[in-house]
Amino acid sequence: MPADRLISLVIAAMVCVIAVLSGGGHALFDAVLWVVLALALIWFGDELGEYTGLMRGSLVTAQSPGSLVRFFGWLFLIGPLLYALYLLFSGASSSGAPSFE
Repeated sequence: MPADRLISLVIAAMVCVIAVLSGGGHALFDAVLWVVLALALIWFGDELGEYTGLMRGSLVTAQSPGSLVRFFGWLFLIGPLLYALYLLFSGASSSGAPSFE
């Protein structure tokens, strides 16, 4: 397994564990949906970037660079964790803490 896939899988598992600890089963469901999207973008960035055709009523006429698709996958995967760390260390109240609910 390539290193980027292994690292993204470890981070995805951490996100799911944090979701269970912070909000239970419903939060886990939401986190899994988010993580599956991020992992698909990371693991299959080249294939998804090559897609052209009809998407949600719009015509996609040019391919996207696979590295850009993977970048957005990493952003989706790590972004919520970075935001949670920011709130934790900025002294935000517990009511303002992010959750996956």
